Amino acid sequence: MRDDDVPGVSRGCLRTAARPRPVTDGSVPAPVARGIPCPATGRHRGRDDLESSLTEHDRSTIQQDHSRQHDRSQRSPVGGADPLPLDTHDLLSEWGWTDQEAAAYAAIGDHEALRPARVVWQGRGGWVVQDGHGEHRVTASGRLRATAPDDRPVTGDWVAVRDRAVLTAVLPRRTSLRRKAVGRSQAQVVAANADLVGICAAATAVNPRRLERELVVAWESGATPLVIVTKADLVHPADLATTVEAVTALAVGVPVVTVCAPTGTGTAQLLEVLRPAGTVVFIGASGVGKSTLLNALQGSDLLATGAVRADGRGRHTTTSRHLVRLPGGELVLDTPGTRELGLWTDDDPGSLADAFSDVDRWAAHCRFADCSHGPEPGCAVTSAVASGEMPADRLASWHRLQRELVYVARSRDARLASEARRRHRAIVRQVRGTNRP
Repeated sequence: MRDDDVPGVSRGCLRTAARPRPVTDGSVPAPVARGIPCPATGRHRGRDDLESSLTEHDRSTIQQDHSRQHDRSQRSPVGGADPLPLDTHDLLSEWGWTDQEAAAYAAIGDHEALRPARVVWQGRGGWVVQDGHGEHRVTASGRLRATAPDDRPVTGDWVAVRDRAVLTAVLPRRTSLRRKAVGRSQAQVVAANADLVGICAAATAVNPRRLERELVVAWESGATPLVIVTKADLVHPADLATTVEAVTALAVGVPVVTVCAPTGTGTAQLLEVLRPAGTVVFIGASGVGKSTLLNALQGSDLLATGAVRADGRGRHTTTSRHLVRLPGGELVLDTPGTRELGLWTDDDPGSLADAFSDVDRWAAHCRFADCSHGPEPGCAVTSAVASGEMPADRLASWHRLQRELVYVARSRDARLASEARRRHRAIVRQVRGTNRP
């Protein structure tokens, strides 16, 4: 039936009403005519009739609702309707919440049932999250448990929680501290969304090769590395100066801080490097004093600590990962000590160049761009080693880590693995042909 066939009704009044105009000037939004004739007069009730029927209370209520919507859109970090109250944003910002996380959370939807939170504890028993109003022990949804191991929640992650009980999604990570899983060709995420990686090394026994490996892992994470020399009170001041000088030579361009947790020496300098709402993750071997240092920064015995064994090797006192907020607002993530730290990297080999910036600086003068710093002619790196300008063990360590990164990339890429097997078979056939009588 067309509109013209209905007597007394104007064209278009039976059509679906258009959506209301958006109001941006603060005025009361006009009701939309529904196209229904008035029963008394038979005349279509237009905008003027509906506006006149509004009471002062109705007008005040509409104006207040519009003002609240306008205020929320102004403070939204993503430019649209803000899914969180303003006080929740303020509370979460104390735990490192930024506009990047706000935009990622807004894209999830279903904000009536979900709330953002940060994982502050991870252990075999599950997870504990902080949503700005308190901590809650939670479990992961079945769908989240079915994802790849490196996509599951870890300490430092920002997550979406349903009913303060179930983790349903992990927000994209700004940084990701990873290592090769023990006995498997896959990554293990140690911590997420850290701004600094505090590499703890005991002044009593600094392992240069391990420190170089930890620097590669730190640079690969996307965070900024920081070397913390602990247990400064257990060595002679002259020996401590020599150790710090050697560490500084290995960690080229990386800040080095010396601390003594029992006396508090150096903790003020370390706090100057940190910042409120910024996250630093402590890594290092067992027994280097990570938990003791965190207790000293916190001002209380928050985490359990243990004595070093008689043979000098550390004990596995920490078995879970904690994210702690210090009195000054700094965030510290403590991790268990690791005896094995396998490298894991993506296709970009920049982390090795960052950790070995001295080698990379000499490599810029090599004759060939793809120089392997071995027997090639015109290699500036091997020339620097021969002249004593670079230690030979430094280049040997670079070669060792380079081979490990190539192996990791090969294990991740089926095509590279196939080519490696083909080259190996070709070499075997050539050797067999040479050795035949």
